[in-house]
Amino acid sequence: MRMGPSFEDVVPCNVREPFDYSPPGADLLGQDGGSGFAGPWFASGFNASIHDNCDLAAGSLSFQELAVTGNRMSSASTSAIAGLGRNLALPIAAGATTTAYFSLLLRPEGVLGQGVFNGFFGVYLDGTGNSDLFAGKPGSAVAGQYVLENRGGAGQVPSGVAPVAGETVLL
Repeated sequence: MRMGPSFEDVVPCNVREPFDYSPPGADLLGQDGGSGFAGPWFASGFNASIHDNCDLAAGSLSFQELAVTGNRMSSASTSAIAGLGRNLALPIAAGATTTAYFSLLLRPEGVLGQGVFNGFFGVYLDGTGNSDLFAGKPGSAVAGQYVLENRGGAGQVPSGVAPVAGETVLL
């Protein structure tokens, strides 16, 4: 009888997207690179109606002494919800004892708060049912800090770090 996961049950989820595509300015939609993904970037996002706003920009974001390579994704503010998606090659196993780490670099540019829902931006991890996780600048409640929240804004957990135009943060 087993009372919990064994070492054999643990599947590392090593996913990396260095945006190593060319040329700069090209649309991210349909690009297929990085590691740990099941396919290319596709039109996605809950209630999203814009899917061609994510463009490749030359050079990676930098943060302190963190080693980074590749390029980055850039988008201007939009007047409606925009989004792209990417499926993982392996699902992230979840359970009562699961600990998973996720990090990303974000840097707002332009005028903060411009665009739909106070200029929210970030990344969603789509779970099963309604267990989606958003990390980034929210569109409501604690809109002046980066947060973790459920899709749609419920259950916000503020980071204590304010988005500042031109300043890169590691979430």
